[in-house]
Amino acid sequence: MRKKHPEWSGSAIERRFQMIEALIDDTVVAPDGDYDFSGTDSGDFHVHAAAVAGNVHYILTDNRPVHFTSRPDEEQYEIIKSDDFFNLVADSNQPGFIDAVAGQFEYYSQRAS
Repeated sequence: MRKKHPEWSGSAIERRFQMIEALIDDTVVAPDGDYDFSGTDSGDFHVHAAAVAGNVHYILTDNRPVHFTSRPDEEQYEIIKSDDFFNLVADSNQPGFIDAVAGQFEYYSQRAS
């Protein structure tokens, strides 16, 4: 954030981090352990390790599953793409999803001006 907004005060950046933190249920700071990584992208090892350590159900990404694991059916998590995630959310709470999309549309429409 500092690189993109060098004029922001320390308190403005701290407030932004607090807002982000309020949205997060859990964090995995430094997963310890031996994680069997079979993915093709070693840069995604930390995502796989955090998913296993955090006992997550989903990894939300538009990367290919093979980047994280060569055995997706054996992992505790499911790798889902953003479109599939949005369908899942829409199926579980259609009015909330419509409100969220409308809010995002309004925000980005104003931002483009």
